[in-house]
Amino acid sequence: MASLAELKERAKARTAANKTAPAHTPTAEKVTPRPAAPAEKPRSSDKAETPRPARKADIPHPSGDPRFKLVDRTLQRFQYQQDALIEVLHTAQEAFGFLENDLLIYVARQLRLPLSWVYGVATFYHFFTL
Repeated sequence: MASLAELKERAKARTAANKTAPAHTPTAEKVTPRPAAPAEKPRSSDKAETPRPARKADIPHPSGDPRFKLVDRTLQRFQYQQDALIEVLHTAQEAFGFLENDLLIYVARQLRLPLSWVYGVATFYHFFTL
């Protein structure tokens, strides 16, 4: 077993060796340049006024019922994601008072879900009225 004096000598030798050793130089890394910033888009005021195409919510529903606009706005807000089914059904029930079969069919088609899935969700939760 090494004595205390020997351990101190070893520590001094390591410290001296570390001071004289060259600093760690990292290997040359390939640096990729950053892409240039995209060109600034022209502002709408810079363009000539062109008529915008009608959005899906602006087109009246084939039945003529204006309450479908509320449902369509909710569908657009959630970008027609299937995960938004419960929120869309809530909005539909607020607008119509209850969920009728035609409304369930409409929601199923808009969200591209099977009608059985939409009906199953509507009948499972007690806060939906059919």
